[in-house]
Amino acid sequence: MQEKQILLDSKDLQALQTILELHTYKETRVVYVEVEKAKRPSFESVKRAYDEILKVGNAEEVFSYIGGKLNEARIEAKKRKERGEMVNTYDNACATRVSYALNYGGMIINNAILVSGTKWQGKDQYLYYTGVSGIKGLLLENWKQLKPYSQTNNRDFYKIFYDHRKEPYTTLISYGKIINEQRVNKIRKDNLDFFHILCSLNIKGIVTMVIDGWGDAGGHTTLWNINHFLDNQNYLNYGDEIIFVRELCFWSLE
Repeated sequence: MQEKQILLDSKDLQALQTILELHTYKETRVVYVEVEKAKRPSFESVKRAYDEILKVGNAEEVFSYIGGKLNEARIEAKKRKERGEMVNTYDNACATRVSYALNYGGMIINNAILVSGTKWQGKDQYLYYTGVSGIKGLLLENWKQLKPYSQTNNRDFYKIFYDHRKEPYTTLISYGKIINEQRVNKIRKDNLDFFHILCSLNIKGIVTMVIDGWGDAGGHTTLWNINHFLDNQNYLNYGDEIIFVRELCFWSLE
């Protein structure tokens, strides 16, 4: 968080106090205001771009459509896998779709503060993240550091369903079989209950999730529109019992 010293006259201070619901009684007032480094685009503009890239098709079709270094990386990874190498084969495009939605929805990633995570240029010269952690880091760095979800903090938040450091996935599932049915059922119920909470909040925005149980991915990112995920994949109520959400982050868009 950046710190800046700003001198306010009495009228400005009173206005700021009203906006932030501050109550001060001393001559010296210290106010911390978190300023986002990149302006958030509108939900409709991001949704429009997201709908466009969704219609392109599966992951391979998305990478081919965007082209450039991004698609070259996919082609090279595919060749290496065919030679027996263990590589990321770019079978998932959820982060790339959200990158496209940001680039064409009002926040060009090239102009943002970049974070770690694999990213490639498309033929349009825009950057595209290929992993969920890249999107999560990008939004945390440029928009807002999140606080835990609560009834009073329900616009920008994170929700932890279980602590994998204290409770590793392997203590719940082993070789595709549930070994702690009671705990798994509780986590899945918490997932579903939180889906219903999301539906009740009347919010729109971008979601990232850490998901356990997949062999080829560790999470998912998409857009949330009032009562559903725009890609129609609901991992908070997933059919496969060994797959569930560990963490969910949400950034609201107006």
